[in-house]
Amino acid sequence: MAGEVGGDMRGAYIGGIPDRGGQVVSEIDLGLPEGRPDKLDAQQFALMMQAGMPSSDAIRYFYPDIEDALALSKIHRRWMASPKVGAAVVTLQGKNWQDMTLDERIQTSINLHYGQLAYLLYSRNYVELSGPEKAKADTARVALEAKLAGSAGKLGPIEAFWDDIRTGKVKLGVPAPVLAKVEVN
Repeated sequence: MAGEVGGDMRGAYIGGIPDRGGQVVSEIDLGLPEGRPDKLDAQQFALMMQAGMPSSDAIRYFYPDIEDALALSKIHRRWMASPKVGAAVVTLQGKNWQDMTLDERIQTSINLHYGQLAYLLYSRNYVELSGPEKAKADTARVALEAKLAGSAGKLGPIEAFWDDIRTGKVKLGVPAPVLAKVEVN
């Protein structure tokens, strides 16, 4: 069934892997066993992604012997389009994205983002980081510390005060007029 896109996932072919010219390359042409991902592969792959690991890193655990970046990229695209991977993602997040309320989508996105921030810190040695990568790790650490402290997404004192004024929770009274004292000599 080459050319058919799987599940809610987009961008790749089932039954074959499109190369840069749009021609379908079979798993056999790449020397790979057919039928992957199976259900267990899909569950483990989805769990790795939910834990914050980029899918392009996660796929390497299933094909550790493939060093060809183009071949691995083709496999990655196929896995991302797999109905089995799509079903595993839905199982982990509880329901299809399209069936979620706005609040559920926001919460799912925030939870995924915190997982990605945690993976960023866990997978890198801070001593070896510099420049933008070190700044990214610092930002991730601050966000995760705020999450653990329970202050993530909350306003600071001055912002909370102005928000209370804006929403009418706090009403500022009109100052009483001050009468000038006039001395007569």
